[in-house]
Amino acid sequence: MNVKVLLGMAIATAFSASTLAADWTVGANVGNVPWEFQDAKGEIVGFEVDLVKEVAKRAGKSVEFINIPFNGLFSAVQSKRADIAISSITITPKRLESVGFAQPYYDSDQSLSVLTKSGIKGLDGMADKVVGVDTGSPGDMWVGEHKGEYKFKDVSRYEGLSPAMLDLASGRLDGYVSDIPAVLF
Repeated sequence: MNVKVLLGMAIATAFSASTLAADWTVGANVGNVPWEFQDAKGEIVGFEVDLVKEVAKRAGKSVEFINIPFNGLFSAVQSKRADIAISSITITPKRLESVGFAQPYYDSDQSLSVLTKSGIKGLDGMADKVVGVDTGSPGDMWVGEHKGEYKFKDVSRYEGLSPAMLDLASGRLDGYVSDIPAVLF
């Protein structure tokens, strides 16, 4: 599986001069390691959080991060509940129809994670097995397009890495498809 994704920030398409005068509200699917998550103090941290903070600093703006599940990020931007959305968002032609994006800033591959004791050596070993993905992620899109080819028994969708990894460890999943940086973290 060689799925490359370019990540970008979804930006409100109706970004007007009056919006620029205000602080930025940033919707983030907190729990999306290493992109945005809570540290031991409960602070929202991560690569994309640092990136947005730096952009805001250079623009002389302050930012507020709000936790929004991934599947609500686009509607939050479209309804102006959030000025910006971050959450390792893959830029796709379909998404470009409804929101604007900043320049891509990260190029990532997908991976299949399995337990060592499972004996699964690759995607061919996932026939009649349950695969987990993050809802709306490149892994979700890829699994949807290749479900028949690899004969996955079922697909379980998650809102973040932690619950998927817990299900993988407990045996409720046989494999998990996700961005390599998230899995390595």
